[in-house]
Amino acid sequence: MRQTEDGLAATRTHTYLAGAVHTPSGRLVGLTMLARPHTVPDQCSQWITIVAPPHRGHRLGLLLKLANLAHIRAHEPQLRTVDTWTAATNHHMRRINQQLGFQPVDRWVVWQAQV
Repeated sequence: MRQTEDGLAATRTHTYLAGAVHTPSGRLVGLTMLARPHTVPDQCSQWITIVAPPHRGHRLGLLLKLANLAHIRAHEPQLRTVDTWTAATNHHMRRINQQLGFQPVDRWVVWQAQV
């Protein structure tokens, strides 16, 4: 994530991250990231949201996204739009996005082949 942040900083993209730490182990078990290009002050993109498998099912993904959205709103008052994307097969994240008020506006088809 630090390398990703460094690369985005080089393009003057502002990043906002929220994480969840498992207190007994001190391990990072969840993470979410928003990115806003410096040229587009009213729009950002929801990048990764991930929760370690042993910690799924406790609403961490939802709570992380909520916390990060509140954080970016406090620091980017001009923000009006958040874009995100989710695989059609990722039913859990699609449900979270619906709970947060995201609405589908487009569908993409991606093809994959082994080379």
